[in-house]
Amino acid sequence: MFMHFRFEARLHGRCAGRVLSMSGLALCERGARLVTAPCGLVRTVIHGFRITGRAARLLKHLMIAVDWFGPYSSVKEARDAARPYDWPGLYMLIGKVGEEEASRAQYVGISASLSGRLTARHHKLGSEAIEARGIRDLRLWLGEVTTAEPGGKKMKITRATLNYSEWLHARFMKLPLNDLRTKTLPDRSVTVLNRWWKTDFATLQARRPHPDWPNLIDFPHYGLPARTVWFGGKQRTFSNADNYAHPE
Repeated sequence: MFMHFRFEARLHGRCAGRVLSMSGLALCERGARLVTAPCGLVRTVIHGFRITGRAARLLKHLMIAVDWFGPYSSVKEARDAARPYDWPGLYMLIGKVGEEEASRAQYVGISASLSGRLTARHHKLGSEAIEARGIRDLRLWLGEVTTAEPGGKKMKITRATLNYSEWLHARFMKLPLNDLRTKTLPDRSVTVLNRWWKTDFATLQARRPHPDWPNLIDFPHYGLPARTVWFGGKQRTFSNADNYAHPE
């Protein structure tokens, strides 16, 4: 995909039929006016813009804000903190596994009910799993999607929103205990913004939970570079070479 939402100066009139992307997706219907880049590739469509099928999801950029609360020193402590609210959300494990000498982000998960998910039977965080993997110095963070609509109304937290939040963290932070999400790329453009709060749910953390946990993870899709951004100057860009395998 090559669409990038920036208006260019060149107008090439109305399309004579459907305009197709490189992947064969219908971008606009007959009669829409096109705005193209100098190279002739369609950048965006104005005046009568209409998208059909899978292209509708690809062309709309999803922006997700996540507020994280913690740290909690055990699964039980995190579960007890989540129980009064019982919101759908994310959880992040930071700690040491096996012979590791330094703590790092190890695993991110999602659930429609955090208090119901964080139990002793959890396949990665349960007591048997922690003992089997030799997880030490465990710290847990609970994440709530807090993206708001323009009027201040909270956006409905959907399974897809949680999935993409988990996906970006697992893939671009390269979390070792996430088996699936680290192997594939999201199927749409999405950005996740992180903020961290103390366990009183009201006080912002002065520091991020771990130096490797970025404030922003940006995956624009369409062959553009992905980025992990640390506010304060540090930024890492992932080129499209080798399927976003290596940061520049």
